[in-house]
Amino acid sequence: MHSHLIWFGGQALGQLQRALMAYVSGDAKQAQEAWADDSNLDRMYQRFLSELLERMREHREWVDNGARLMSAAKSMERIGDHATNIAEEVRFVTLGAVLPTRRSTE
Repeated sequence: MHSHLIWFGGQALGQLQRALMAYVSGDAKQAQEAWADDSNLDRMYQRFLSELLERMREHREWVDNGARLMSAAKSMERIGDHATNIAEEVRFVTLGAVLPTRRSTE
């Protein structure tokens, strides 16, 4: 589970980096790509959470560690949400257009 969380964190970091690079360069296309990445991160978070809860149900000794991992995963998911907000602002500032409220990959 820890290695899954590390990988998940890497995905969140990548999304944030893309959103910040879009901000620095004023690149609306890159901003839209970073915005779209959030649906993948949300799916990974839900999958991780499901697997973690299942493990916690089956092995009570996992409850303490599981709660900590759950909190860390939620924080990483929120990083993706903040990256999405940055991407939305970049898109609006560069093109004067808002991104759709739903992603096509959802």
